[in-house]
Amino acid sequence: MNTNSKHGRSLVAVGAALTAFGAAGIDGALAQAGTQSTAQAGAIEEIIVTTRKREEALQDIPISIVAISARQLEQLGLNDLQDIARITPGLTFDRSISQNDFRPAIRGLQAERGRNSVGVLIDDIDITSEGLAAPGGGGLARQRLMDVERVEVVKGPQAALYGRAAFGGAVNYITKRPSLTEGDLKAMVEVNSEAGYQVRASGGAPVVQDKFGLRMNAYFWDERGSYRNTKSGAYVGGGDGAGIAAGFLAQATDNLSFYGRVEYSKEQLEPQAAFVLTGNTVVAFDADSNAAVPGTATSTIIFTGPITNGTINFDINPRTGRDYPGMDQETFRTTLITDWAFEGIDFKALTSWVDNDIDIFQDNDFVSGSINGVVARGGFQETERIFGTRQFSQELRLSSNNESPLQWFFG
Repeated sequence: MNTNSKHGRSLVAVGAALTAFGAAGIDGALAQAGTQSTAQAGAIEEIIVTTRKREEALQDIPISIVAISARQLEQLGLNDLQDIARITPGLTFDRSISQNDFRPAIRGLQAERGRNSVGVLIDDIDITSEGLAAPGGGGLARQRLMDVERVEVVKGPQAALYGRAAFGGAVNYITKRPSLTEGDLKAMVEVNSEAGYQVRASGGAPVVQDKFGLRMNAYFWDERGSYRNTKSGAYVGGGDGAGIAAGFLAQATDNLSFYGRVEYSKEQLEPQAAFVLTGNTVVAFDADSNAAVPGTATSTIIFTGPITNGTINFDINPRTGRDYPGMDQETFRTTLITDWAFEGIDFKALTSWVDNDIDIFQDNDFVSGSINGVVARGGFQETERIFGTRQFSQELRLSSNNESPLQWFFG
């Protein structure tokens, strides 16, 4: 039995940023920042979130929330929901054998059938979907973070605020809106010392001062897997992808604004590393812990977690002589958000359209030379699954906007 060890990972990041400053210049801005930093030493920074559909200070909200800023996302190298789960207490992230099967859970509440128990939203718009290949999963939950202002993770049942999928909680990505007063340009390159890199660029500027602004961002990434298929010698579990997004912010009047965003992404993900384990055996997860595999000596279980003594032995495609390609995914998303403030009442309209296509083509039983797990000379079993998701969302909302201790919203 071959031993497969996961390579260590280290990152070298190179970034550049250019921000349009006012007449005071860069030196003046740095001096002012230093003065404010000195004056505010020891003060608690106020974090504004929109978890309850209105802007509020984080410390004033009597529910459990984790807010992750854009700076934290960048410093910690967080790229998707799986990375968010690594730093958020109570949020776990489970993956099945399909690359599009993602099952986040909060406080251990895991969906076994139907939609996820955790709502996944972008700018307050629910994109939670239901997996067709495996229970409780959904391909749209796989979101690579692109020009995100912050991420809000709210724990506990939130069906009233985020819909029926948020029985365990919700994860809301807040995208960065264009500025109407100043421009900015930023680029970053991350290089993985083992094999992989990521390039990001974003920028925006006002077209009409205080009235209309535009913002664009793009990324490209390529990452090699950490394990090899012993049949072909090629790495598995890696992938590559690219995405682009453009947005506008129009301030029609002092009380009426429109925020629109269009984005497109394309990803290719290799088959993820998986071991076929025989039931009623013991496996080593690391040097200090073992676990018993349930079942009988004639049963098998497909396992996608890390172990020290597993063999990855996928069939190769007999037509090409190479590994099966895995999953190709294309996603197009467009959003329009309208905010209209009246005397004591705010009106918000959220409109979204998502078009997602997934094609998965890979070895189906994860064992070379077998059909349905039974070894057969020259045998192989492959599966191609094609999914298409079209999702339209329209939400109209009214909420109070006053200093009264009684606040309400209707939608």
